[in-house]
Amino acid sequence: MRNKWVLKHNLADLRSSRGLSMEALAERTYTTSTTIFRIEKCGVITDPTLARTLASAFDMPFEDFCSSNFATEKIEESWRQQIEGPYLTQPEPDSSYYLIFIRRYEKASEYCARSPTYWVKSEYGKERRRLITFRPDGIREHLAEYDVRCAVVHDSVALIYYFYSICDNEERAALVRTDVADSVYPRLVKEYVCEANSLPTHYDFKDLVELDLHGNA
Repeated sequence: MRNKWVLKHNLADLRSSRGLSMEALAERTYTTSTTIFRIEKCGVITDPTLARTLASAFDMPFEDFCSSNFATEKIEESWRQQIEGPYLTQPEPDSSYYLIFIRRYEKASEYCARSPTYWVKSEYGKERRRLITFRPDGIREHLAEYDVRCAVVHDSVALIYYFYSICDNEERAALVRTDVADSVYPRLVKEYVCEANSLPTHYDFKDLVELDLHGNA
């Protein structure tokens, strides 16, 4: 595979700032105006000698002019911004949400999820419980007191970025808008039967049950 050097600057802007035409720049760098045109359009150079010659033509250090890793750096930066998206999203004041805590044990594999519920009825020594719906006021602030990061999930893409932002053996929370829960978790079960008096205490919530996000409960 041929190496590619991605420009860190707009070549047309650099050229214009020096008062150079494409033909003049091509002459200075021992190439053709067609090549200069192509580089300006795609921002990529495949000839390392030409990349260094162009950097010299603008009196710039090579590492400041372009980079073989710049494409990867841009992708990683975009990924980081996408991952932060659910955490920067604000809950919609007129919407209701399910609150879900997820702890991931192994990337893209093992995890557990729990959510606050309320009692519905007793069934032969067990309890039937239903997921609580929350209004957004105060939930994030409450979790912040425990240093728990809380995301807001409005679609399946946000859920993916949220899930991949969790490090192994780390727990985070998500507010999932109730009207999109079925599309985000297509098989989410909203009612559970569990052992009576066996619900754990978690961040001051005393009515959590484990969620089976794949609907196998």
